[in-house]
Amino acid sequence: MLWWQNLKQNSTPNNLKTHVFTFLMVTLKNDITRPETLTEFINYASEKSKTEHYCLILWGHGTELLLDEDRRYGTELLLAEDRHYGTELLFSEGRRYGTELLRAQKRRYGTELLRAEKHRYGVTNGSVRRYLTFSNLKEALRNTKLAKGELAAGHPKSGNTLDIIGIDACSMSMIEVASELRGSVDFMIASQEDVPDASFPYQKILEDLKAHNVRNDVKEVCKMIPGLYQQAFRDYIATPGTGVKGITLSSLSLKEIDTIKGPLTELAKALLTSSSNNIVRKKIFSARKEAQDFVFGLFVDLLDFCECLDKELDKDLEQVPRSTTVPDLRSACKRIREAMVVRDDGCVIENQTVIEKRCHGLSIYFPLRDESETDKAEELWAKGGTSRPLKGGTSRPLKERSARIEELEEDFAKLGEFRQTRWDEFIKHGWSFILAEETPLELDQYYSAQRVAANLLSLHQSQKPPKVAEAA
Repeated sequence: MLWWQNLKQNSTPNNLKTHVFTFLMVTLKNDITRPETLTEFINYASEKSKTEHYCLILWGHGTELLLDEDRRYGTELLLAEDRHYGTELLFSEGRRYGTELLRAQKRRYGTELLRAEKHRYGVTNGSVRRYLTFSNLKEALRNTKLAKGELAAGHPKSGNTLDIIGIDACSMSMIEVASELRGSVDFMIASQEDVPDASFPYQKILEDLKAHNVRNDVKEVCKMIPGLYQQAFRDYIATPGTGVKGITLSSLSLKEIDTIKGPLTELAKALLTSSSNNIVRKKIFSARKEAQDFVFGLFVDLLDFCECLDKELDKDLEQVPRSTTVPDLRSACKRIREAMVVRDDGCVIENQTVIEKRCHGLSIYFPLRDESETDKAEELWAKGGTSRPLKGGTSRPLKERSARIEELEEDFAKLGEFRQTRWDEFIKHGWSFILAEETPLELDQYYSAQRVAANLLSLHQSQKPPKVAEAA
């Protein structure tokens, strides 16, 4: 958040410790995953450090690793909290204050507290998620004084948006996130792949930016950071044995995200329609299997999928019925490829990758289990591997991946901006149908049999018969 202040005042990160530590002493008493806490932090920082530019850094674990926190604050904790504040405390409170107060305390510390805790931490089917969801992040940013135009008179910051948000977590360069943050942030810096446990090389980045004298050019700063990040980790061990597949980092101009959302909406519609065609759906399935994916197959590189789909559609052209939506698929894929070219006036203004040049800066949720990667990870841990080079690395990838699917889809369902693309509708109804047809006996292996059943059932339930008008 205070990077730019460091840069402008020729100070070092250590000079910020007094301000930050004072705030943290207060903040850490609260739940730092609540949007209100982040809003409060941004308000505090923008008041204490008045400057023209702000960069917010979110440090933590990516989508595939949040279950570590989930276990900490799961059902067991709620039961423990209930026991601690409920029955056990009630007995002592009852002896101390008598029966009437006991009943009042039961309301205060028993069932009502448990319900409040469940609501606060987002209980789903007995599990509790304690992390900052995408929708909560959007809420936190939009409620700041900066966003509301309520900064103090004479404040040097112009406009109502943060200049940069940097996400120091694995696999967060997603169009779902970028879509929601548009209007609150100008630029987003994140990785499609894993982020090493060493995190971003903050000191080197700040020193190099200062040396290049780019402090007043926000876009240039965003264009430089991925390259500096890549240089810092050029000797980092990226092998199957370490669990790190490669180093990637992208800078996105969120003002231009609609140039990708538009053709993505067309693609989602064409994919959904094509899912009922026996020949075309096989090509869609094959393209998804071939595309560059991440997080054991939860996400896919959007541009690479489009290129793979084009290649599949070029095969056996005589078998593809002319009346299908193939032209629509081709048109949407072409527009997405054009929109994702790295350029100054585009959405992807910089992209650094060493993974076969198949990471183009933006991922999208498109679940299909990557058997080889998951099996390698499980084999590594079965052999007693202890090296955990990823941020919050986990030893149970398949189990945790399955649990994350339901949570992710629930989180994505709350993303109003991204849902306009109807991609979630394609996943629920089109992709689930394709998997049910192409891999009926392997749904749990590739995705989730339970989710497929629920998704297709919701499709059936939504197709209600028309109401018959009552006779006059």
